[in-house]
Amino acid sequence: IGLVPTAVYNDVRNSKARVVSTVSLVRSKSPWAFMAIAGAEHGAPKWIFLNSISANPVTHLEDVTEKLRSHLTHDTEKRVMDKQASVLIERFLHRVLTTEALLLPRKKQRALDEMQVVLKHYLKQAESAGDNERKELMQAALSLLDIPATEEERPDLDAVAEAWLDLICEIWYDKLISRRRVKPLRLKDVRTDLKKNPLSSENIRTAFSRISSAQPIHTRVVSAIVGVPD
Repeated sequence: IGLVPTAVYNDVRNSKARVVSTVSLVRSKSPWAFMAIAGAEHGAPKWIFLNSISANPVTHLEDVTEKLRSHLTHDTEKRVMDKQASVLIERFLHRVLTTEALLLPRKKQRALDEMQVVLKHYLKQAESAGDNERKELMQAALSLLDIPATEEERPDLDAVAEAWLDLICEIWYDKLISRRRVKPLRLKDVRTDLKKNPLSSENIRTAFSRISSAQPIHTRVVSAIVGVPD
């Protein structure tokens, strides 16, 4: 007797759904998913909740646990794996992949946003000046933020954010000690300084040449609970 019933095997054997370590399926009126994701090399594990296939992930631990409590009750019924469930899992994994940046701490999310704004400004300057070498460098750096979801080789976005924060730390510190206002210094507050005094190509090249590839986030999902409608 096989471990997997023949009918289920026939339904899912041609599915392209990526396998996670443990998947529990429950009956639900609408699709939802909880996932536990292992950290990258030095990152902490993450818990996320997706209210729908198109939703942004809920990442705050208390919010995730509240969502789980509301979706998993004494009346919740288990559900068997079939082709519909397999396709739904694949779609949720793809959603996690396309919203990967939202799983970073807020400061690093903002760092990536500012990096994009500033480097696009440098790119336009290089194009206007006819500086092809700097133009190609800016394009390469910006490409780290725009890897298609279909690509398996992906940069570690956490490391990209760290590289940007390291790049701007001197300007950040100068701004911090020279300012007169009491309000906290935000990352976008040094944007004008970075545009007026552009970072050197050498420093940018050195910072981003050290970015390594990370295991794609959808392959680091170690456990999942998925609500599947009938």
